Amino acid sequence: MIKKFTTLGFAAFAFLAATSHGAIILDSETFGPLPPGTPAFTVALDKFNPALGTLQSVTLVLDVRTAGSSFTFDNETASSGSVTLTFAVTGSATTGGPSVLSVNTTVSKTGSGTVAADEAADGSGDFAGPDSFSLSGVGKANNFTTQSAPAFLSQYTATVPGETFLVSIANSNMTSTSAMFGNTSIVGGTFSGAVTVGYTYLLVPVPEAGTALWGACVAALSAFRRSRVRRA
Repeated sequence: MIKKFTTLGFAAFAFLAATSHGAIILDSETFGPLPPGTPAFTVALDKFNPALGTLQSVTLVLDVRTAGSSFTFDNETASSGSVTLTFAVTGSATTGGPSVLSVNTTVSKTGSGTVAADEAADGSGDFAGPDSFSLSGVGKANNFTTQSAPAFLSQYTATVPGETFLVSIANSNMTSTSAMFGNTSIVGGTFSGAVTVGYTYLLVPVPEAGTALWGACVAALSAFRRSRVRRA
């Protein structure tokens, strides 16, 4: 398993641990790069090991990045004007049943520009020249969800060592234009990311060294006193 987590995810886990006076254990899997629109797929993450302590909450974090994407508009009217483009990739991570953990996040970029009248006036977009406007770039986004209800805690607690659960990863493109009529060209590029599960839990109590030593001394003294009484 790849141990990775986002800044947002770490902040969420740290806050939960601080408020519950607990500890955190994380497990992550990365995915991609893949083209947007790739059919849903699954990755496996570890369930919580109850030998560590008492589970308090479970958090699912999704981190998505895009690269090489572009969205181009080509004006097919006889008038110049303005255009606004939005290119976005939405990713989702879903797991569980009957208690479902689901989180989604959208990498989005919006840009506005001006386009000249259609150069060729033939209704066929060449997606180049002053009658076109293009939006491209790299983006990233993340999001998380946390649950502490007993149904979730039991569902994500291992019953046998090394038990895992599956997370379904899905994605889709979203595009939009405004203010003009024409053709659009989309280059989806790639999307990649990571899904992380975090368990906030209370540690199994371990006696402090001083306390354990004092307890041993008291027990030895009691045994010594009992033996003296038996000999009297």
